[in-house]
Amino acid sequence: MRIKTIARCRDLNLKDMRSLVERQDRAAVRELLERLADVSKPNDGAGLVLLVLTAVARYATWLPDKLHILLEDRDGVTLLDVLAGSGGLMERIWPRKIFVFQAPIGEFAAIAEQLERRKENPFAFTQETRAGHPTLTAIMNVPPREPSMPPLPDRKAERTMNMLRTVKRASIPPADGYAHATATPLVSGNKTSSSPSAAKNPIVPVTALRAPDGKPATGNGPEEPAEDRDIKDIDDAW
Repeated sequence: MRIKTIARCRDLNLKDMRSLVERQDRAAVRELLERLADVSKPNDGAGLVLLVLTAVARYATWLPDKLHILLEDRDGVTLLDVLAGSGGLMERIWPRKIFVFQAPIGEFAAIAEQLERRKENPFAFTQETRAGHPTLTAIMNVPPREPSMPPLPDRKAERTMNMLRTVKRASIPPADGYAHATATPLVSGNKTSSSPSAAKNPIVPVTALRAPDGKPATGNGPEEPAEDRDIKDIDDAW
């Protein structure tokens, strides 16, 4: 994915999102979120940013704790705050950074409703009003993914093997009736452990914010919402 070439939030697709997150590059994820905020506009798929954060929750190994997402409406503009923590202690993933999307919070709530119907959804969503501003909160309800790295090489065993090879090449042929003892290589290394099974916690339903006409604020017109088309195969792709 070439982040700088993204012209619309709708340009995102699941495979590119997952590929970017699996690079385990926190700076690249921030760059993507910044780009999506820069090109965002109403009725153009801004809510799909929740799919990026879903990929982070499922595949990123750099999360210090559970992901906590806060979306707040400010007169048709949505502020996105990305934090991590538990037990009431939260800190921003990217210090002093709040992403500003030029789209109403209803577009994000519509994507949240669709995610809740997916079995692999890692979030519990809640909706409330704070200081007069509608908010949407997503709290990660599965443990963060553990790093999975190959074991570091055992330098001591490696040196021993090299020494044995050198001795073997320089050895004198054995006398009659004797034979060389066969050196058994030392084997070392640690097996990596897989991440723990995801805990299954109940998900709190979220009701999408409504437009003045009483319909969900997806802004996609009479045709099938593009968000539906984009995430309908999320379980198969992820």
